[in-house]
Amino acid sequence: MPQPSLFRQLWLNWKSLHLPWRRRWLRGSDLAGNTFWEFKDHAGATRLRRIVEYSRKTHYGDVYITPQWTQWLRYNRAAPPSLAEQEADLVRQARMKQLAADADARWAAKPSVLDPPDRAQMVAAPLASRQSPEVAGVEPEPINVQPEPVVAAAAARQEQTAQQSTPKQAKNNKKQAKKQQQQQKTDAPSPWDKHALSAQQAQEWQPESWTPKPASRKR
Repeated sequence: MPQPSLFRQLWLNWKSLHLPWRRRWLRGSDLAGNTFWEFKDHAGATRLRRIVEYSRKTHYGDVYITPQWTQWLRYNRAAPPSLAEQEADLVRQARMKQLAADADARWAAKPSVLDPPDRAQMVAAPLASRQSPEVAGVEPEPINVQPEPVVAAAAARQEQTAQQSTPKQAKNNKKQAKKQQQQQKTDAPSPWDKHALSAQQAQEWQPESWTPKPASRKR
């Protein structure tokens, strides 16, 4: 960072003197040209007020206050930061950015699972799968030779399964069994048929008079 001129250094030193007729005193400046002041709000104030005056060359939207001066303005630190402290903080930030860029470069240099495979690997993979076990250096798996009794038993089981009904025939048999059960239910005599009357009997039927039974005497 460029150092302030000799005239500005003299002016800053003059404004920082605590003279009795002054109402405010300069406490320091940052590397951007902003000045920080202290003043008394009224005669009986026990604590000095702290303000910042921005540089005239900087637009209000581009003003930036460093964390050190922000802490001083909020009374989180008693002594204002010096120019050497602010320059050391800038060096620290630049070093951190350089270390982060180096770490990102090392991470990007490592192979990733998301990266597409090389053309040589894509061509070599099918060729390796087409090679026989002898060429690839792998011993072939032994062929399991079953004895004759086991083969005969397996053939007998296959014949039994072939003689059994197919799934379609099993479904048809189930449907026929359901139909027979439904027919048996419909053919069964209904208990209401005993009390059913013919058409002629229904026309000749007349209601009977009510004849109550004699009540039994209570003893």
